[in-house]
Amino acid sequence: MSVGSGLRRAAGKYGSRTTVTDNSNIYQLDSGSWQMATTMYVKNPRFPDAPPWTVIVHAHPAPVAHGSGGAVPTQWVADSLLAGSFQRPDKANYDGKYFEDGSKLYLIYSKRLSNAPAQDGIVAQPMASPGKPAGSAPSVLLAPENTGGGYNSELFFGMGQPKKFKLIETGNITKVDGKYVMAYSTGAFNEDDYKSGLAWSDSLIPSNGASYRRLLIKDDKQVWAGKPGGYEVEYLLQSQVKDWPNYVGDRVLAPGVPSVVRADGKWYLFFAGYLPSDAPKVPGRKFDASHRRPFVMPLAVHVPKSTSVRAASNDDLAHWITWP
Repeated sequence: MSVGSGLRRAAGKYGSRTTVTDNSNIYQLDSGSWQMATTMYVKNPRFPDAPPWTVIVHAHPAPVAHGSGGAVPTQWVADSLLAGSFQRPDKANYDGKYFEDGSKLYLIYSKRLSNAPAQDGIVAQPMASPGKPAGSAPSVLLAPENTGGGYNSELFFGMGQPKKFKLIETGNITKVDGKYVMAYSTGAFNEDDYKSGLAWSDSLIPSNGASYRRLLIKDDKQVWAGKPGGYEVEYLLQSQVKDWPNYVGDRVLAPGVPSVVRADGKWYLFFAGYLPSDAPKVPGRKFDASHRRPFVMPLAVHVPKSTSVRAASNDDLAHWITWP
């Protein structure tokens, strides 16, 4: 990945410079053109105490020799800022990916939604073009829940740690039989509290300020130390609590960054995690990220065309996508 002169000037205007690149998501538009949304770290000497922060930028394929055909490009040039700030430190703004819904193009990404309390969620930014956001503000698709104390399973540092931050990230959206399912993560990628959830919507952008619907069940035994008789999230995969549905800690730890994918007529879940037999920890009792690896598992998908997400019960939603 190289940085184009235009992007370098945009950062240099404020004395900032880009450092390493992360979360590079390649996308081919319906027109056939290749685009990339990539996360870059930014550092500015005006803020010596601030760690590098992240922005999302657009990149185009670098010119290559004739004869490359329609293959996926392997060389890219970052050219324009899509989300975040070169001017000052800005939390979140990472893991951007494109999504076409009919004739409209969106950038789906992780964004800081509030600082008190600290919360990151998933938003959709309408795009005028792959390299230029539209004038309208991004719509929030899914955010950490705070009503009545919220869902304790969404706490970033797990149950026994300070309750200072809630995170929902990843936001990989797939359209299934006219409905939209978002595969997302909560928790910290290098701890047991990282887990994979699903949320549903009848439209890409939920109407009337609503959000994607999580899968919820009653927490009658107060496994998550919530209110008696309250609801909690039923994750698709989790290795945090043995007494909660879909525990997979004996097979994979910290299952996250999920994607629901259809290939050759079959459905799969792609995600990342750690094998229990190969999950060493570094100081601070966190998993050594260098041992993280990709996983894939088959899914059973039964989404009824006759029922909307809005009309479905919690039990209905839990049976639309399952695994063996």
